[in-house]
Amino acid sequence: MRFLGFLCILVSLASCQTATMSASTAQLYLLCTQNKGPVDTRLSACTRLIADLALSNEQLSFAYTARAIVWRKLDENDKSVADLEHAIAVAPSNWTAQAVLNIYRGTDEDRTNARTALTHAINDETEDYSAYLYLAGIEAGERNYHEAIRLLNRAEKLEPDAAAIHAARAMAFAITKNERAAVRDLDRAFELRPDTARERHARGMMWNSLGQPEKAIPLFNDAIAAAPDNAELYLGRAVSYVLRKQNLLAERDARKAMELDRENAKALRLLQVLKVGENDGETTILIPGILLDPN
Repeated sequence: MRFLGFLCILVSLASCQTATMSASTAQLYLLCTQNKGPVDTRLSACTRLIADLALSNEQLSFAYTARAIVWRKLDENDKSVADLEHAIAVAPSNWTAQAVLNIYRGTDEDRTNARTALTHAINDETEDYSAYLYLAGIEAGERNYHEAIRLLNRAEKLEPDAAAIHAARAMAFAITKNERAAVRDLDRAFELRPDTARERHARGMMWNSLGQPEKAIPLFNDAIAAAPDNAELYLGRAVSYVLRKQNLLAERDARKAMELDRENAKALRLLQVLKVGENDGETTILIPGILLDPN
């Protein structure tokens, strides 16, 4: 495989980079780059790894990219972007870092750049499932849901026990009104990675996508009670209210989401939709964010 290096990140194939490392460094490397385990443990491992002067540029770029994704999970967006920029500076051919950085920035041009980077990775026969996962998110953002499902199927062959793949595919199945498949995939996602708050949010989004907001709202209510500072929960409930044509409640929740996260493009888009009266029941404005989150 020509592209042996960077696209091992976040999967068990990270061990392909550890052959030249000491045992202790290799252990840190696996803790950092495998997308599992407590967030604080991964963050600590990545930080210690980045300080290791014995790493090659390729390995250091891996570590920066992995830590960037951990920062993103902690809503430390500035730190995430800084680490991605470091990853690219150290090794400009790190397609994964380029793609993730462009996805996080979120403009149309950035999404085009992200697609180019991910296509490079896939054409180089990467065995990194996250390349397919991110590209599936871009396809979903352009409403190419069947193509997103196809990419997620390929990702599953590489990493069948990745909860993010099943959660993302559940959303795509929900949008295409395949309720049985959506429920099956979401059940599998939370069997693999139990998380009550995230599960309520994901199930709420699933029911929104299936056009059944009456099942979604109680889930968002419970999740917001447990995590009142989570902007995504208010966005999810706002979409539920849009589907029920309760626009004043939708606007209230969208504004709360913006208050919690002033750079949230999805909240801004929802407010724009409400302002111009485009209440056509679309939930797709929120789906790309879920599909693009591998954590």
